[in-house]
Amino acid sequence: MSVPHEDQQELHHYTVGYTPNGYRGNPSPRLIISGRWLEKFGFDTGHPVIVEARRGQLVIRTELNI
Repeated sequence: MSVPHEDQQELHHYTVGYTPNGYRGNPSPRLIISGRWLEKFGFDTGHPVIVEARRGQLVIRTELNI
């Protein structure tokens, strides 16, 4: 699998769902991101990540220098 250039981008579309809570009030939003493309961009299974949240934007970075 080739490693993308630092400025290379890919768009992937997902939908925010909810975490089932057995009908006990307001469920929490949930976003599940998956796919082999994550490995291509340095997000390997078991590696820690940092999620920076801003209004309308999530930035997800590996905690390790790749």
